Amino acid sequence: MFWSATGYYLRCATRNRVLGILRNLRKPRYLFGLTAVGAYFYWVLSIGRGFAGTDPEAMAARLAHAKLVIAALYVFQVIATWFALSAGRGMPFRESEVQVLFSRPLTRRQLLSFKALQTQLSGLFASLVLGALVCRFGALRYPFAVAGLWINQMVLYANTVLMSLWLSNLKARGGPPARWTALPAWGLLAAILTAAAHGMRQLDGQTGWAAAHALSESPWMAAVTAPFTALAGLLAATDIAGFGSAVVVPLALLAVQVLVIALIDFRFEDQAIELAGKIQRLKSEGMSALRPERELVVARPTMPWSLAPTGAVWRALVWKNVLSLGRFPRRMWIRLGVVVVALGVTMSFLFADKGDGADPSTRVGFVILGVMLYASLLAPSMVRVDLRIDIPHFDVLKAMPIRGRSLILGEVMGTVVLVFSAQAVIVLVATALIHREGDLVFSWAQKLVVLPGVLAVLFALDFTLLLGENLVALWLPGFVRLGRGLRPGFDQIGQNMVGALVRLLTLLLLFLIPMAAGGATGGAAIEFGAPIAWSITSGCAVFAGLLLAETYPLILWSERRYHRFDISAERIIEEAE
Repeated sequence: MFWSATGYYLRCATRNRVLGILRNLRKPRYLFGLTAVGAYFYWVLSIGRGFAGTDPEAMAARLAHAKLVIAALYVFQVIATWFALSAGRGMPFRESEVQVLFSRPLTRRQLLSFKALQTQLSGLFASLVLGALVCRFGALRYPFAVAGLWINQMVLYANTVLMSLWLSNLKARGGPPARWTALPAWGLLAAILTAAAHGMRQLDGQTGWAAAHALSESPWMAAVTAPFTALAGLLAATDIAGFGSAVVVPLALLAVQVLVIALIDFRFEDQAIELAGKIQRLKSEGMSALRPERELVVARPTMPWSLAPTGAVWRALVWKNVLSLGRFPRRMWIRLGVVVVALGVTMSFLFADKGDGADPSTRVGFVILGVMLYASLLAPSMVRVDLRIDIPHFDVLKAMPIRGRSLILGEVMGTVVLVFSAQAVIVLVATALIHREGDLVFSWAQKLVVLPGVLAVLFALDFTLLLGENLVALWLPGFVRLGRGLRPGFDQIGQNMVGALVRLLTLLLLFLIPMAAGGATGGAAIEFGAPIAWSITSGCAVFAGLLLAETYPLILWSERRYHRFDISAERIIEEAE
């Protein structure tokens, strides 16, 4: 009875989901989003054909690199998951599932089986897509890669369920064990770092991919990462016999974890009911819903300051929005920072090189700068403590004696302050790492002269990008997700891609005059005998100043739109998606 009811539910849910997607295609933003995703995947699949090749040695090298990267990604995924689960919130169930399933005569094992079956269809679809992407580069075979990705997804899901149930039970019991739920994640991270430290001693001057492979094959590292290496090896199988031998360890890991979950029969009902309510609030209230209930009752400052600054109105708006993000749980910032730093160190290690023409720390510094610039293009869609979350509350804001330009400036600056602060720290770290490239030596005197110009350019870019995002939300609110709600989906990915493309095109148009003026200023400074560092700084300063000056007319132009804005008259569709 249970299995037939579960199958009926999954069939109906899948059919309704497909019909909902088809109905949404009548709306332009969904159609644009899915079209953009389809074009992106076609482009990625097309460019991958040129990298396949037929050289056996090149194929073997790419296969070895692929196994190493996949194993590293699995390691970081498990560490990040364990850190997230250390909060002890338990298994996530939707409110509808809690209301329908928990009131029925179902065992805990049946509820967990229902959740596991729910993930299979999405896991298979993700495996088909990811398999198509990774196999275009000639390192993996599509059927084995898809099967391996699907099996690995089940192994990692079982691990997530097991750790979630165990850690949530420790948290619910209280006492000393409840304060050490992050110990497994810290233990795994410490074991990997210790193994890496021992393996580094055996590199013997190797760098880049050679050093990465030597480090992964060192005894300590191989012992710690053996399960992850087995999962990666399953994807790298090239024939039936190889797949059959490689699948033994992953299936054994899956069976052991499922057996432990079934035998111990963890209690999770109370945490599931509480978490379902938090998930529902998260969709409407944003990340502040993750705060523990006791923090919602006990008033305590989450920032070094507690009162809004006096003076200009826009400064108070900046304070409000920065403080809003500051309410994000501190432990989440710490854990996210640990994972990001570990991932950055690993990627930088792969890009480092050795020789007369390259300095390893300099290469690492340039990689950090490149990753930062790429992330800066994504930041406007990720950090949203600005006008986009306050538009639904315009009835309150417009009741205050605030000029439109002050409100727009303050709202935009809230996110700019956060993004630019992170960029400034990253740039300082990269500046300390960069020393020389070939015969070109970067002294601290030169770097300190160039640094203000680089920071000025980053600030101007942040302000211009975020101003564009917010003005689009003001003029076309029906095409922007307003408020703090979270809405995943391929159409949303496509919309973000279209938004990124529009941002780039807009930047190119805005860049024309500032770039020409900045280049002319730098060139003139060189002609008059100024040092290269001072010439770069002067050109950057002119570029940043003109780019910021171009945004002022946009703010004045949008001020009238703000005063006329009436959200009740806008065609904004915010269904549950």
